[in-house]
Amino acid sequence: MSFYDKYDGITDAADAENRELRALLIAEWLARPDLPAIKAQLAQRKKRSSSALLRRKLKELNAREMQKAKISA
Repeated sequence: MSFYDKYDGITDAADAENRELRALLIAEWLARPDLPAIKAQLAQRKKRSSSALLRRKLKELNAREMQKAKISA
């Protein structure tokens, strides 16, 4: 019997709570009125700079939009 077999119930409850919290945080972020402005600003910076940080931020914003589309569909 492994550690994970003994604590499956605790892990499942924690995972469910984490998923719920993550969904609430995503919903709160997507409700921000300045989200399109932030995305546009990052896209402009991407054109001027090939910084890995800016590319990652733009990728995160696109992932959030896709998540929003999946939730609303």
